Amino acid sequence: MHADLLGAERSVVVSTPAALSVTGVSKRFGATVALESASFACERSEVHGLVGENGAGKSTLVKILSGLVANDSGTLQVGGRQVRLWSARDAGKAGIATAFQELSLIPHFTVAQNLLLGHEPVGRLGLVSGRRLLIRAQQVLDYWEADRLPVDSTVADLSLADRQRLEIVKALRKEPQILLLDEPTSALGPRDVEWMNRQVWRLTKLGSAVVFVSHRLGEVRGFCNRVTVLRNGRDVGTLEADQASDEQIMRLMLGKEVSAQYRTKAAAISSSDEPVVEVEGLGGGRELRSATLTIGRGEIVGVAGLQGHGQRQLFMTLFGAARRDRGSIRVGGRPVQFRHPVNAVRSRIGISLVPEDRKHEGLFLEMSVRDNMSLPSLSRYSHLGLITERSERSAVLGILQQLNVDPRKIDDSVSSLSGGNQQKIVIGKWLMNGSQVMLLYDPTRGVDVGSKAEIFQLIRMFASKGGSALFYSSDIEELVHLCSRVVIMYRGSTVRELHGEEVSREAILSAMVGAEDS
Repeated sequence: MHADLLGAERSVVVSTPAALSVTGVSKRFGATVALESASFACERSEVHGLVGENGAGKSTLVKILSGLVANDSGTLQVGGRQVRLWSARDAGKAGIATAFQELSLIPHFTVAQNLLLGHEPVGRLGLVSGRRLLIRAQQVLDYWEADRLPVDSTVADLSLADRQRLEIVKALRKEPQILLLDEPTSALGPRDVEWMNRQVWRLTKLGSAVVFVSHRLGEVRGFCNRVTVLRNGRDVGTLEADQASDEQIMRLMLGKEVSAQYRTKAAAISSSDEPVVEVEGLGGGRELRSATLTIGRGEIVGVAGLQGHGQRQLFMTLFGAARRDRGSIRVGGRPVQFRHPVNAVRSRIGISLVPEDRKHEGLFLEMSVRDNMSLPSLSRYSHLGLITERSERSAVLGILQQLNVDPRKIDDSVSSLSGGNQQKIVIGKWLMNGSQVMLLYDPTRGVDVGSKAEIFQLIRMFASKGGSALFYSSDIEELVHLCSRVVIMYRGSTVRELHGEEVSREAILSAMVGAEDS
């Protein structure tokens, strides 16, 4: 799919010197070696993939190339000229722009203010012209086919997907010699991924080089000409993307053979089983109109839909984080009304949410692993207002063992963990709380393949012990292999349900696009 756009009409212009050359770059943070003599080169008009497990050094390398972190040794060359990037301004002067996974946007600024920050149009007196700012921002959005972003809305009011699109356009606007894309599709739906694909292709036609960092190996092979694999801070191989298999790439990433991420397809739950959760005609706000579905005991039910068709609002409403205007929710056969997440968490059966934005919605980053994990169930480990630390610590250690997280991290801040381990902590706190219904909203976003396989295993284990899961993913393959049923959403309503053997990538895509075209 992606190769048709990037591969058929563009070949790599192999130039001497390379557009970007990284040679023997090393970086240490105290005793931690983030990069050790890492090297790769990217030619003009090339899309070059950079992959590796969380902690392999990708983010550190992106930060070095963006001027946010200085390398300890090694050389960087842009167009054959050696550069030293001491700041983001130095990177900009060298022709490098970055769209970050951890968004660089200012939440309380408007789309226009963020897009043109530092390049605002001014009037005669040297003051920023608000009118010209909006006009110029709209022109930029139109040029990069992102005109659905409202220029006068604050970034805090945008969905995560729209914030990611704005982050990408902000980097594209500069038409840089080198564009760094750090997990750019992690928050994007299929249609937005295609949009990004078109814009990257347009940029490479101008001779720009693109470094594409991603955990989604299918996209890497589809978007990229070549891919370099990092492991433990070193480059361990560069492959032609269209000739490399997922297995080859993962073998290099992990240094060993890796078992399949997905095991056998999920079995369908008998219709005679009493549903644990029943949702009928659920609506709320502008996005959620009428959702109807059931979740059985031990079942993983998938939710699919194009970006912005009510999926997020459905999950937030079920968790009590968004208001319900109409419809009904029954849990364990009883009608419930969740006015606040506390009501869902403390309900007789316990409903929990694993959100897409773990750093802002799922964790307290500066608090310890122990504190994050025990917070929802703290009352179980306290007496007369005092926490019984021994029992709390013992319970956390038991869950960390299930999560395959190093128990020595128990007192470390969550911010020090890799993205994959952070997501495990979000899941782990609900396991520790004894939740029986888990709402999983794109839980593997931005997670490496090794951690992704472990998260799938945790979800399956949860279901095998009688837990019920509602699972949304922007990666359709995950829905196909993890879910016994998949519900399709369109314009805020559930419009179709696929069962058992009906659940396939083709059927889900057809249902999503069919609803869009009808």
